[in-house]
Amino acid sequence: MPKMRAFRFKEERTQIAISLGYDSIQEALIAEYRKLKSARKVGVLFGMTSNGVRFAIKALGEKTNGPGGYRKGDIRLGRPKGS
Repeated sequence: MPKMRAFRFKEERTQIAISLGYDSIQEALIAEYRKLKSARKVGVLFGMTSNGVRFAIKALGEKTNGPGGYRKGDIRLGRPKGS
C-alpha cells in the first residue's frame, strides 16, 4: 500500500480512482502512471497538471520518467539544420 499524501479536491479524485477500479488516489496514480507512462495522460484522468502528478508520484516514492515532450520540426524528424 502506498504511503498517504494529502490531495486537493480529495472527494472528486477519490471518486475518479474508485471509478477506475482502485481503492485510493495513491494506488490509482501509481498504477495508472506505470501503465500509461505519462504524467500528462494521468493528469488528464485526474484533473491535475502533469507537474502535479510528477510531484505526487515522487512524494509516494515512485520513480518518474523525465518530462519528455515533442517539438514540431525537431531535428530528429529530419528537419535541415539551416532552416
